[in-house]
Amino acid sequence: MIKTIVCTGDSHTWGQGGFDISAIFPDVVGGEHRLAPFDNNDAYVNAIRRAVNKKTNSTACDFTGEKLSALFSAPVRENCIVCENGKTVTAKLSCALFRLQFRLMTEKATASITVDGKKLDECCVFSENLSNPYNALPYFCDSDGEHTLSVTADGGDIMIYRLELYSGEYAVINSGIGSCPTERYMANYWEKYVTALKPYLMLIEGHTINDWLTRQPPEKYAENLDRYFTMAEQASVKTPIFLSVAPILGTQSEPCSPYEYCKLIEQSKAVAQKHGFEIADANAVMNERISGMSESEAFNLLFSDNWHLNVPGNLLYAEIALPYILKSI
Repeated sequence: MIKTIVCTGDSHTWGQGGFDISAIFPDVVGGEHRLAPFDNNDAYVNAIRRAVNKKTNSTACDFTGEKLSALFSAPVRENCIVCENGKTVTAKLSCALFRLQFRLMTEKATASITVDGKKLDECCVFSENLSNPYNALPYFCDSDGEHTLSVTADGGDIMIYRLELYSGEYAVINSGIGSCPTERYMANYWEKYVTALKPYLMLIEGHTINDWLTRQPPEKYAENLDRYFTMAEQASVKTPIFLSVAPILGTQSEPCSPYEYCKLIEQSKAVAQKHGFEIADANAVMNERISGMSESEAFNLLFSDNWHLNVPGNLLYAEIALPYILKSI
């Protein structure tokens, strides 16, 4: 079975700063559920995927919009393909693992997912809240090779937004959710974004900025991370790797938080050490790079805004994390 390298974290991991969000997602929302594109995107998870794929002869590709329409021979509506109620859309795939993303609907429809005539799932694509109406569902194939994927709509039309295909020895999966502190990630995303992916290895970015912004005391953040790391140990075949979160510019405490940002960074590294995780210490490396610079100089070097990295910052994140990953696979 293909081995998954699951990358968790918040908006840094999702991809903010690595590509032109306004061009791809002009209607982006905080905690965006739509998965970010692989191409024309230098977010750090994409950079890691490219390096791992090159080393291991693995491949990954993604389909949205017209590319997805051509694959399924299905019409496009609002950048999704449409499968009408009672009908089936079919595509020929070459993969060991695929990830489907549906746009959720107010109709109580279900999508039946079949591969090579074998039913894998029947999922509800209904949601009362359409403010961020996308899910992400992974499926492992019985073998790495050619397969026929069929999706059937029942109870209403269904809309498929995205398809990711992975083949070869490893699949580097982006499981980042922006605007998401640790406690919310464990409660709302862990099962679908971690457990269902059967991680061989996890790269954990610490959610530090969002715990800081939600005014978590450093001790409470450490308590949540301790639980997060325990869950990661139980889920991952190999010992997870911890990626410390980048420094931030601007205010380091109030009005955003009564606690200094650096105190949460210190707690995150202490908890990782307690669990015996190797630490890819991006925070220390980046602080050293910008030491002695003015805020504007530091911004131009690494940042797209005070809390997010630019493309060079993302590529540095990948450069820092990659040796730990390659040593583990």
